[in-house]
Amino acid sequence: MKRLRPRWRLFLAVLTLALSAVLSGHAEAAELRSFGQNIRALGMGGVRLTTGEDAAVLLWNPAGLRLSEGMRLDIFNLGLGTNGYQNYQTFTQMGTIHGLEDLTPLYGKPFNVGVNGYAAMSFPNMGFAVFDEGWTDIKFNNPAFPELNVAYYNDYGYALGGAFGVGPVSFGVSVKRITRSGGYKTIGAEMLDGFDTSTVTSMFTDEGVGYGLDLGVLLRAPAPFNPTLSIAWQNVGHTEFQLSKGTITPPGIRDNVVLGATIDGDVGLAGFAAGVEYRHVGLPGEQLGKKIHMGAELSLLNLDLRAGFYQGYTTYGVGLDLFLVQLDAALYSAERGAYPGQTPDQRINVGLSASFGFDPDFNLISFGGKGRKLKQRR
Repeated sequence: MKRLRPRWRLFLAVLTLALSAVLSGHAEAAELRSFGQNIRALGMGGVRLTTGEDAAVLLWNPAGLRLSEGMRLDIFNLGLGTNGYQNYQTFTQMGTIHGLEDLTPLYGKPFNVGVNGYAAMSFPNMGFAVFDEGWTDIKFNNPAFPELNVAYYNDYGYALGGAFGVGPVSFGVSVKRITRSGGYKTIGAEMLDGFDTSTVTSMFTDEGVGYGLDLGVLLRAPAPFNPTLSIAWQNVGHTEFQLSKGTITPPGIRDNVVLGATIDGDVGLAGFAAGVEYRHVGLPGEQLGKKIHMGAELSLLNLDLRAGFYQGYTTYGVGLDLFLVQLDAALYSAERGAYPGQTPDQRINVGLSASFGFDPDFNLISFGGKGRKLKQRR
């Protein structure tokens, strides 16, 4: 059997490390991350809708549970994303690797993989969800004394939420239990020279359990295109973890206040939605451009076309209804630097989902991707 060349062995080792667990958290302090992003939202610049058609709405604004009609079940919603294509191109252009000194083209270039998944059930004014959201980020630094910086996290748990309202104003609250594992490590030249994936992954066994509280308010006006204003406070007061395994408690999750404005409705046989989000309100030391997200979606039969701006960068997305399931993809860039335009990191995400719903009389009104859209056009 033909042996892999050293550069490909290194590439596969790094790729294996990145894919060996479900990860989350922020890879660098400079990148702003938000919980509850799905592929549909990424294609729309990060904008998340609160229309009552997502059973998992309690993960980003529990007030949206009041808009649920009948029973909604999101059987699964799975996503995978990476910036790996850029690094793959770099690997293909490198010559034979004899030692760490030959890794110069890789220094300062991050490689990341993100995964997420959830299942949820909602009824009018209440909902439940289980979730797993992850992230890993790997970057070579310091050519004089090579080191590999690895951020490696995984958050999984469940959430229970409820909502009530007065007229067009809805209020919501959700409580979630989160188990976070992983951490941030710097791997020196000595360990890199004899790189062993199992040894490295064994460094990320710390685990902690925490409880978070989310609050939400939204105003959905009874007018054409359903203009909606919303505010969500995720992880009220910061979510801390108690060590349950290992020696170092994983870092907590800071709170995130999000202001949103959206519209959605029908134009003939087409569906239309658009909105803007202002995230991390009040977070000091971050420029406004990194907190703004905006986008739109146009739905035609079984095809969804999406576009937007994510932290100042153009995003594109597409959704394809395959009757029983929905296939989604998004191309976007996140800012890793101090301001938009400084250090963009382009990523591609793909996802697969399935759901169905019943009206208040328990008549089946939606199933799979196609069913969801029929419900939207009602």
